[in-house]
Parts: sequence; C-alpha cells; structure tokens
Amino acid sequence: MPTVLTSFVGRRREIAEVRRLVLSSRLVALTGAAGCGKTRLALRVAEEVQRNYTDGAHWVELAHLADPALVPQAAARVLNVVDHPGRTTLERLQDALQDKRVLLVLDNCEHVLSACAELAGTLLAATETSILATSREPLSIAGEMRYPLSPLSLPPSSLPTDDIDQFDAIQLFVERARAILPNFALTADNTAVVSTICRKLDGLPLAIELVSARVNVLTAEQIAARLDDHLALAATSHLTHSHHRTLRGAIDWSYELLSEEERRLLRRLSVFVGGWSLAAAEAVCAGEGMEPERVLELLSALVDKSLVVPHTLQRGEARYALLETMRQYARDLLIASDEWLLLHDTHLQYWLQLAEETEPKLSGPYQQLWLNWLEGEHPNIRAALSWSLERRHIEAGVRIVNALYQYWTIRDYVPEGLAGDGSPWERPRARLGLVLVEHFRH
Repeated sequence: MPTVLTSFVGRRREIAEVRRLVLSSRLVALTGAAGCGKTRLALRVAEEVQRNYTDGAHWVELAHLADPALVPQAAARVLNVVDHPGRTTLERLQDALQDKRVLLVLDNCEHVLSACAELAGTLLAATETSILATSREPLSIAGEMRYPLSPLSLPPSSLPTDDIDQFDAIQLFVERARAILPNFALTADNTAVVSTICRKLDGLPLAIELVSARVNVLTAEQIAARLDDHLALAATSHLTHSHHRTLRGAIDWSYELLSEEERRLLRRLSVFVGGWSLAAAEAVCAGEGMEPERVLELLSALVDKSLVVPHTLQRGEARYALLETMRQYARDLLIASDEWLLLHDTHLQYWLQLAEETEPKLSGPYQQLWLNWLEGEHPNIRAALSWSLERRHIEAGVRIVNALYQYWTIRDYVPEGLAGDGSPWERPRARLGLVLVEHFRH
C-alpha cells in the first residue's frame, strides 16, 4: 500500500459505507468527479479492511499507464507474479491468486477502463480475489457495486459561523493551511470567508488542498476575491499526484477521455446556471451537429463519467447540474468556441418561450406549484435576462419580465436589481432592476 504523509480528514460516513460494501461485495467501484478524493478514501478503506483478507491488500496504480495492454502487467508486478513461458500475464495472475484471498485496489481506471473491466471480470470468475476500483466512471460488469463519492460536506450559507468547523471541507482547509502556516486558525474575522472559499470550490478536496496552500502569501479574503478563476489559483503542489498537480490538470484528464460529441454537450451545458432538466438540455443544446434524441444518451454518459451531477430521487422530473468548478472549465471552452453567442441566444429564447407559456398558469388553481417551479429556475431566468441586457435583446428581456409579472411581485424580486455591489456581474442586474421598476410603473 502507498504511504501518504498528510493526514486523512473527515469522511466518517463514507468510510463506514464503503467499508461495508467492500466486505460484503467482491467488486466495488468508487466513482466521482476529478479531485473529489477517491484515491485517498480507497486507501483509507483498504488500510482498515486488509486484515480481513488472508493475503492482504495490494495497490495497483494505473494513472501513468498509457497502454491498456499493460494493466495485467501492473497487477502482476505488484503481486510479484513471476514469468512463465507459454502463459499470458492474465493466466499467470489467475494461477497466482487461485488459492489466495486478496483485496486488489485498482486506482485510476478511467483511461484504461476496458482493460480493467477485463482483468476484474477474469479474476472474479476464476479466483476469490476482491476488487476495489477507483474511477471517474464504473467498470460496468456483472456483480459491480457502485459508490458515487460526493464532495466534502459544506456549511450552508445561512449557518451561523460559530458552527462551521464541524464540516469536512472546513476542517480540511484549516488543517492544510496549518501545514503551510502553523498559526493559521478560524477567527471571527475569517470564518465566513473560509466558508465562502470552500463553497466556491464545491467542497472538492483537491481544490481545497491546492488553494489552502496559498495562505502563506494571501489572506483568506484575498483568496476568496480571486476565486472567480479558481482553476488558475489552484496551482501546483508537491502534495498531490503528478496528474493532479493543478485542478485544471485534473479536469483536463477527464475532458480528454471524452468523445467529441460528449465534449460538445459538456461545453454547451455550461450555459445553464443552477441546473437544468432533460427537456431544457434537449431544447438548448441540440442542433449544430447534435440531434435532440442524442442528448439523453450523451447526458447519461457524462453522468456515468462523474462530470454531471444527477438529482433523480425527488418527485417529478430529474434535474442535472455541473459543479461550479466544472461549469467554469466548460464555460471557458464554450467562450473559446464559435458557439458562445448562439448558445446564449438559444438559452434566452428558450426561457422567453417558457415564461410566456407559464404566464396564464400563474393565475390558475396550481399557482403555488408554478411559483415554486419558477423559484427553482430563477438562476436560469436571471442569466437569460442578464444576457438580454448584455447583448441588447431588450424586447426579449421585457417580454420575460412581463410574462412573469406575478412571480416577480409575489416573490419580491423587483427590488433585487437595485441591490448590486457594483461588480461587473451586478451592473446588468442593476439595469434589469430599473427595467423592472419602469415597466411596472407603466
């Protein structure tokens, strides 16, 4: 097992759940987004359960393999399996593990997924080996138990600052900051700012580790102010694996494994703010080389690859979202493409159509239901209105305002645009507030 010099922080619930799965199932796939901490959690669980395996736990690092054919050789090297003329590496592994009870950890499978699936399937069928795999997508073979790993727990913005140190993301930031600056501590002055930093970083352990390493040159307030480009702020650290030296590098690793169609949809999905439905994705993202009926299949692939976060357990229709870190990355790629203006215009027209279709329902018997639905879509509506002002599509913006008159007034959003802080993003909102006020006056 590899040696890690930094402490493991939090994840008590996840450790218990993955430990239970590993001890009850022979194949567990620990999946999750880039930088969410799959490797560290797998290592912690393997250390805890290895005593339950007569022949121990063995770690196979796959991140640096460029050729899928080398996957069996990597496992054979770790297990000290000797060469045997006339026998393939996979056959020699079967022979070596025939009478043994081993936990084999396959770390970073995503870029050699088919080879890992073949290795796992063969060993599960021919030996008593158990396998714990870390990957951004599952191996998708029979008997696999999947455990999607979420980012670290985060305090809600409404929580009193006195209580935030109980959350894993905050604990990790403080502990890693202290490794750089020993006298770093949560204080009345910086607690709210540290909480904001961790929320902006989506609770991703890699991002928090890289950004917290800046405390010796920046204050927490300065770090928070620079997080509009946190992919750049999360810079190289000697504490991380070489393919994870920057947050952008970790995401690049995922993006490069996508098909061209998957890349195109991921870029286009960055136009949504606060999430979207399947219908919205089909309406806004289809076209220009992508048929609407392909969107569901491609969206499913991005979910499987831990790039899109699904919300399917509530009533009604499923919702999907990008972690803000991934949305910023995909948005940068969309801006660099020739689709930026087209996608935002399509997004605006989609919300204009929905707003006008919703208008009569706001006076009907299900008014509260439609108001709540609009509340969930408010970030997208706000983004569409801001775009209408930025690109001077004033008629479309005023039509949305007019259609949602009751929503704006009942939910008290009319004054919202007059409370801006003067930032570049707030100025369109301030103009929008004036448009709203003038529209309602006349």
